[in-house]
Amino acid sequence: GIIGAALAFQLARQGAQVTVLEAGQPAKAASGRSFGWLHASSYANPAHHRLRAEGIAAHHRQHKLLPAAPYRWQGTLWFEDEGAGFDRMQADLSALGYPNQPIDTAQIRNLAPSLAQTPTRALHLPSEGAVDAAELTALLLAASGARLCAGLAAQDLIDKAGQIVGARTAIGPILADH
Repeated sequence: GIIGAALAFQLARQGAQVTVLEAGQPAKAASGRSFGWLHASSYANPAHHRLRAEGIAAHHRQHKLLPAAPYRWQGTLWFEDEGAGFDRMQADLSALGYPNQPIDTAQIRNLAPSLAQTPTRALHLPSEGAVDAAELTALLLAASGARLCAGLAAQDLIDKAGQIVGARTAIGPILADH
């Protein structure tokens, strides 16, 4: 999936020759079914928010490395709450250092003209976006130059003196070169 493809891409950037074991086909499970919304405006606590915000930053960095990647950085309009709840959300995001800007009805219509009912105000969260995770998975794998073993699951990891040195598969072990 997308995590394995991203790891393959980063390892290849560091000079590794990468083999990817994929039990099925790339991005045919969770990665291929993901909506791909890259956001940090929904979070459980400040640490969770920081993790999500760093994830967005990592995607922005990756997009610079792969300009053809299917990212759309249109931002998000947040208008789940009104009144005090809206003000609290803006204050919370601002306290976390997260970019947000309150916008009015005219600005909302300009950004999202197809909304059936336009709210009176929204938060524009400019760093957020979306990505087609299946397309990104394929692009990352291609850019990594990895040898892809589709339909071959890792059944177990091979541990030697506390270090993972390979994987056991249905066709035998596949050893790491370093």
